Amino acid sequence: MIDNSNVESGSWYRQLKLSVTVLVGISLLVLSIKVFAMFGIFKKHTVQLSPEVYGQVQHNGDALAHMTIHRDISYGDVYSDSVTTDEQGRFHFEEKNIESSKPGNMFDNEGIAQAIYVIVDDKKYTLWGTLIGQVEGNDIVAAKLKDLHCDIGREEKIYDFEFKDVPGRYQTIYGVCNLD
Repeated sequence: MIDNSNVESGSWYRQLKLSVTVLVGISLLVLSIKVFAMFGIFKKHTVQLSPEVYGQVQHNGDALAHMTIHRDISYGDVYSDSVTTDEQGRFHFEEKNIESSKPGNMFDNEGIAQAIYVIVDDKKYTLWGTLIGQVEGNDIVAAKLKDLHCDIGREEKIYDFEFKDVPGRYQTIYGVCNLD
């Protein structure tokens, strides 16, 4: 009979065991990358965080001239910018797009949070706030952001707009802008 008691303690056996473990690990890594690529998880997509925004802000009907209007957008990271109103209280934000792999990730369902606000006398007034559940095709948001009429003398109001193509599904928007 052959004595195998010293076989497992030999260095060649440990090296073989380590080599097999490394080979299996690399194979699993390559396979998982191919599976992720098949589902588009690593592919970058253009994501519109916000369409162009045109608006006017007032206080009890009087234009808020030369005020800073802030826009914060959250989609994984927070993207912030600001503009200054003109003499009539008008403001304009450019469309905001990013490249992201999030839309291709079937495990990620994060929406886009948008907030547009002004700070007057150390008080923050939300002109516009919403959470967009779908990344593409939100015509309600795009249509409303084309012509905002906001008055910080108004109470914040919550609006629910029904999607035309998906009855029973609503986009909720809140703020001091008149969206009726």
